Amino acid sequence: MCRTVWLVLLAFGCGGSNGANEGECPAGVECSDGTCCNFDETCVESGGHIACAPLCGSAADCASGCCAPLGDGLGNLVGPYVCQQEGACCFVGICPGSSCCVTDDRGNEFCAEECNNTSMCGGSSVCEPFSFSHTTCSGPMACGPS
Repeated sequence: MCRTVWLVLLAFGCGGSNGANEGECPAGVECSDGTCCNFDETCVESGGHIACAPLCGSAADCASGCCAPLGDGLGNLVGPYVCQQEGACCFVGICPGSSCCVTDDRGNEFCAEECNNTSMCGGSSVCEPFSFSHTTCSGPMACGPS
């Protein structure tokens, strides 16, 4: 099964890094390269670089209006949910390949692969019910974060 991953990050300044004393991260989460993210951010890798992305629960938490789960680099939606550029959410475009525009119970729209059971999902993604009201896919299940 071929999967497409959309990892589109917004550029945000990471807070809490003191720059001089590697290994100290009083404000939140220390990433693998020593980058320090705020308590309401998570470490993400994009293009070989580590960056901080704001965590979110719904589109209202994001300036872009797009709150979607992160992929694991292999096309599996594993979370957490982070604010992403508008293009990562399917309300502004068409999902690539065989993926479908789904909506979770918090109103977040994103592209995901249809499934009948978790064995059809990769990584730590699970097959769960989503709304398929914004797509031509039949649903009702798709691979998403647990």
